[in-house]
Amino acid sequence: MTHDHSTAFPPTSGRSIGPASGRVADQHYRAAEEAYRGGEYERAAAEYTFCIQANPHRAEAFARRGDVCRALGRLDAAISDYTAALQINPRNEAVLLGRGQLYALTGKPRPAIADFSAALDMNPDNGPAYQSRGQARARAGEPSAAILDFTRAIDLAPGNAVAFAERGAAFISRGDPSAALADLTRALQLNPFLWLALARRAEAYTQLGRYEQAGADLTEALRLDSQNPDLLAARGEVRLRLKAPEAALADLDEAVGLNPHDPALHARRGRAHVSVGRLDPAEDDFSEALRLKPADPEFLVARGEVRLATGRIDHALGDFVEAAKRNPEFGPAFHGQALVYIGRNDYAMAIPCLDRAIGCDPRFADAFHQRARCYLRLDRPEDALDDATRAVELDPEAVLPRRLRADVYLRVGQADDAFADLAELVNLAPEDPVVYHLRGKLEFRRGRLDSAVQDLTVALKLNPTFTEAMADRAGVYRGLGKHREALSDLTAAVQQDAKYAAEYLVQRGIVHGATGEFNHSIADFLVALALDPNNKAAVRGKELVTQLRDARGPNAADSAEADLDRAADAARALGGMAGPKRARPWRSLIEPDELEAPRPRKPQRRQLAAAPEVDLASVPDEDGFEVDEGEDSVEVMIEETGLEVIPPPPRAARRPARPPAPWVEPVDEEAEFEVEEASRPPETRRQNKKAPRPEPRPEPVERPEARVPAPAPTPAPFVPPPAPAPVTPPPAAPVAETPKPAPKKKRRSDDDDAPAGLRGKINKLANSKWGKRTVIPLGFLCISYLLYDQLAGESPQSAARRGHTTPYEVEGNKKMTADAFWNAYKKDPAAASGAYGDQIVELSGKVRAADPATGMVVLETPAKDKGIRCFFILKDKASGFKPGQPAVIAGQVNEGQTGGGDLTVGQCKPGK
Repeated sequence: MTHDHSTAFPPTSGRSIGPASGRVADQHYRAAEEAYRGGEYERAAAEYTFCIQANPHRAEAFARRGDVCRALGRLDAAISDYTAALQINPRNEAVLLGRGQLYALTGKPRPAIADFSAALDMNPDNGPAYQSRGQARARAGEPSAAILDFTRAIDLAPGNAVAFAERGAAFISRGDPSAALADLTRALQLNPFLWLALARRAEAYTQLGRYEQAGADLTEALRLDSQNPDLLAARGEVRLRLKAPEAALADLDEAVGLNPHDPALHARRGRAHVSVGRLDPAEDDFSEALRLKPADPEFLVARGEVRLATGRIDHALGDFVEAAKRNPEFGPAFHGQALVYIGRNDYAMAIPCLDRAIGCDPRFADAFHQRARCYLRLDRPEDALDDATRAVELDPEAVLPRRLRADVYLRVGQADDAFADLAELVNLAPEDPVVYHLRGKLEFRRGRLDSAVQDLTVALKLNPTFTEAMADRAGVYRGLGKHREALSDLTAAVQQDAKYAAEYLVQRGIVHGATGEFNHSIADFLVALALDPNNKAAVRGKELVTQLRDARGPNAADSAEADLDRAADAARALGGMAGPKRARPWRSLIEPDELEAPRPRKPQRRQLAAAPEVDLASVPDEDGFEVDEGEDSVEVMIEETGLEVIPPPPRAARRPARPPAPWVEPVDEEAEFEVEEASRPPETRRQNKKAPRPEPRPEPVERPEARVPAPAPTPAPFVPPPAPAPVTPPPAAPVAETPKPAPKKKRRSDDDDAPAGLRGKINKLANSKWGKRTVIPLGFLCISYLLYDQLAGESPQSAARRGHTTPYEVEGNKKMTADAFWNAYKKDPAAASGAYGDQIVELSGKVRAADPATGMVVLETPAKDKGIRCFFILKDKASGFKPGQPAVIAGQVNEGQTGGGDLTVGQCKPGK
């Protein structure tokens, strides 16, 4: 800095400066300059003070004392001296630059910008002034203006590595990491030892998702400055993204150890603990940060979020309220209060807090998203749509706001807009099952049922326990007429959530109606209505099946005893599912189709039960009735209603061996044996098949009512009545004119084929008029009860249990070792995915790890840090596997795996 001693400055007071004072001032000024050059800053400051006292108008003395105070770290005193010098000489470029730099160092970017601008007005080619003003503008939140200043500084000095580094940082602030990468790379070419450029390039790599390069730059920067805690903390955060939590926390621990009194480092380590799910250490770190910097609103909000995640709602609310008191313009504090109210389902109370958060920060994207959630819960879809749209505009890469908007579009009927959002979400979150679930629902509403099934199936592959997707796929299957598949999905859904019980019973009623079990079907619909009285599908299904039953007549298998048994089963089922608070039932959007009016049937079909004799071989199966050609069969009528007609199983498979449902009564083996005996033609059929012999002369006919028969023995519940083929009764003999007691009929000599004893009495009783009206129907009802008991559909619990425990049937070429399966994906992922994707495979190998809590078992592979993750349908099955033991596991291979990480097999069961 040069000084013009010949320049005369006006005095700051009315006192004039004489020649003696000027000489004294010069002496002190020379002494101060000598001390300053020798590094004696305290003595230099004293000599400059004496000089100023001798001559208060000497600007260079104030400026030089300001330089000394700056060297001593007395920044406020230095700013005061520079200001005094500028009051004497406002156009001193060097003083303006010095004061501007001090303003920037003390966090006052606006005054700094003014000083640098004034200096540039005097010298437009001052490169350092452009660089300093660019730094001040960057700190003031003006990255575009800062880029212009750095560009001008680079033009004036193309070899200025710092200017390139600063412009790269400004590009990062503006959201252009690619441009930043070029500038920072150029800065390192000019100065390979500029660790600040390495740190900022690592930040650019992080924004571009290139975490490995970011980690390498930070490691190189730490080689240049190994004791920099900020660099260690930055590398720890990058390692978190590289899925190396232990190494990340080690870096953060070392950073905190280097500077344990920095609250920001504690907060950064706390956020790292949150990201790996260690909430208790995270709360400790935020509490320590608050101890070092009490009542900091950011730390209070961070600790409140951790407490909210751990369920300490009241403590979390206290932190959020305290943060809002400390800084009433801090939007996250009000956002946190809203999250507490949302957690309590108090959406009306959350909305004012979110309004305040948005007022503090109009670009707070998640505040708009949360308010949209509240509006949707309060049945205000239009407001929810506006807020969700605003959230998407502020953060186009966010998944949750766009997913919420797609859901709202579905509810308000804007299918095209919803489809556009879902298509974008598939690109943003290809592993999100909720996205495919929403698109499946949309495809269903658009009438594209096959596409809906595909999307819902993908959702279930990504999340096999996604109960709502499973139930919705059942509804789509119903729309496609695939009622067995729909029943299977609802069986699995009701095992996970009781709210699907009513719809499960509706679907089972449809299947029973399609197989001709009308009473069983009606019972299912009645129980469904008991669970959900407003279920339209159950009401309509009951009407359809009732019309079918009335038009066709009662099925022999649907007896009164079977109705009573089903009612008892239903009562037990309802008793098992009942609780203090019943969940809101889920309802499918598909209802049974309309039914055409049935045509009248032949009279003899309606009088089937009143036939004089019944042949057991002609008893209709439980699965349907036999109908003459030319008539409308029950099967055809069911097809007209839209119900799938399912053919009856073969007779050999009528009684499959399966464990009974929890509430099914045990089968009486003796009664079952009696029914099997009843299915064979009894010996008495020989006399019924013979034609009656002609009588030589008429004999008086015995009147049954004239005699008092012995009381008939009470038949056992499952005693079969004799059921020979229908025969023509003998012609009635003329009645005598004079009534007289009928003589006791003796055994005829030619009646040697009639059985004697109790069996003969039963035959005789069955052939009598009273027997035909009472005994045969009663026995027929008993047989029907047993048939229904053996052939009735199994319960949802037993069906799900059987499906979960039955081993897979795996093709021979799909059985291999875990090593062979791994090597196939390692060699050619595309070919392996085509061969095994979405296929059932059986893998054998050693168990590396087992987690019964998640139902996951990991098989060993040739890779040390990679394995084959197998997720079991029943989580408790994973507890049977121990690390190091050999195992055989069968499951479905997930599609689209590349072999770069762990391979995944879902829907697993223990192998054979």
